[in-house]
Amino acid sequence: MTTSLWHTSREDLIAELERLQAEREPVEKVTQLIEAQRALGESRDRYVALYDLAPIGYMTLDNRGTIVEINLPGAALFGKERTKIQGLSLASHVQPHDGIRLSEFLARFDNETGVAAVEVALRTTAGERFVQLVGKRVTTEAGVRTQLLAAMIDLTEQRRLDSERKAAAETHARLEREEAIARARNEATDQFLAALSHELRTPLTPVVAALSDAELWTALPEQQRAAVELMRRNVDLEVHLIDDLLDVPRIARNRLALRRESVDVHDVVRDVVATSTHAAQLRHVTVATNLGAKKPCITGDATRLRHVFGNLLGNAIKFSQPRGVVTITSSDASSGQLLVSVADTGAGMDPHQIQDLFRQPRGAASRPMTSSSGLGLGLMICEGIVSAHGGTIHARSAGLRKGSTFDVALPTVERAKVAQVAQSEEPSAGRRGSLRILLVEDHPDTAEMLSTLLRFHGFEVEVAGSITSAISLATAGCDVLISDVRLPDGSGMELMRRLRQSLPVRGIAMSGFGSQEDIRRSKEAGYEEHLIKPVDVTRLIEVIHRVAQHTH
Repeated sequence: MTTSLWHTSREDLIAELERLQAEREPVEKVTQLIEAQRALGESRDRYVALYDLAPIGYMTLDNRGTIVEINLPGAALFGKERTKIQGLSLASHVQPHDGIRLSEFLARFDNETGVAAVEVALRTTAGERFVQLVGKRVTTEAGVRTQLLAAMIDLTEQRRLDSERKAAAETHARLEREEAIARARNEATDQFLAALSHELRTPLTPVVAALSDAELWTALPEQQRAAVELMRRNVDLEVHLIDDLLDVPRIARNRLALRRESVDVHDVVRDVVATSTHAAQLRHVTVATNLGAKKPCITGDATRLRHVFGNLLGNAIKFSQPRGVVTITSSDASSGQLLVSVADTGAGMDPHQIQDLFRQPRGAASRPMTSSSGLGLGLMICEGIVSAHGGTIHARSAGLRKGSTFDVALPTVERAKVAQVAQSEEPSAGRRGSLRILLVEDHPDTAEMLSTLLRFHGFEVEVAGSITSAISLATAGCDVLISDVRLPDGSGMELMRRLRQSLPVRGIAMSGFGSQEDIRRSKEAGYEEHLIKPVDVTRLIEVIHRVAQHTH
């Protein structure tokens, strides 16, 4: 072959090469075709993998809405295998109420080539699912066949969250409306109770003032003093009933007002024991005290605490048999609290009833009611007062006819240094007589009784029934203004503000309104004290002296 090539002409050689080249071309074409087919297969495999691994559902519909192809996420939305979905109408899987919307969506692609979207509810094996269909029309095989490529975006979770948010918003709005209604109801209740307090307390003021003036009693015969004492006890009971009635809603809403100051609880207990002596004597009950606590001081409201211990002692006396013994003890608890116990040898209680003793009106059923039992709210109010002081109150009893013990624990503070008032600062008889009082009170009986008692104690008193007359009388000068808060032509706060524009007036507000807010408003207006009706005349005189000291 080599020898023949050397003897072959150049032209023959070229011809031979052309022949060989022609024989190889079909082989290369076939190789190229095979390579192209392999690449196309790999591309299709990649497309199928991506198609099934897509995070959302995809499907292909023909022009009649039949599902031609669907990927695995799309089949999962229907809850079926892919082979059981292909060839079925999409409309058969859509809720009837969305059928028209789907038809309109599909009809848009007859004449449009843009992208469109619609939201429909699917019927699936797992229940109703909400999807958004986003579709585009495509034409294949040289315009022979038209198909709709659609993506399915699952909106079920979003719809659920939207529904929950809507429900939460509606619940929030409802709660706000209910809260506003409750707040308005509470405000209306507060206003009613404030007005009720004023109306109930005002008529009692002249009676309490007269009955509380010990100096008037000295001139009375023994028999009349006994009658006055009887009236005083019953008026005190009436005042306590009013306090109980008004305190219950305040305690229920944690709005009990406290006038906090340093209080020696032993002094409160001794005072309560002294005032309960007559009740104990009537029932032939002995009251013994053993106040051994070394730290008896707390920060609290002395008046409220008297109510607590007075109620506990009163109940102990009331439920004790004749010749029974009530013992009040105090000790320093290991927790750093002051522990005061009121124990009696009386009716006792069933242990299972004790847990509701401070919640149920009238206490435990084992404690029989008497004609003087009041509203049966005392223990519930005691628990509210003690709780407001940061303390606790508990009851214990070994059983019926084995007595009861009530333990009150209160957080203590170091004993405050009580400022000693020099003898020279005590109001002398001459100075008492020189004090000029302007009493502004529109309740005639209260004005008459208070002015009579104050004059009896040596004060110069002018009486006014309105702001207008008070301003006219004040121009002549006064040392202390005592004014009711509610007046026919305005308020006591308005009176004080107007007087202080031109006069250095010291004032005492006196009202049946006694909430913390009422006291705050009085102080802001310029009053140095706010006394709650009915006013004890002894207390009133003490306050007058204290306020008057600032005017000299």
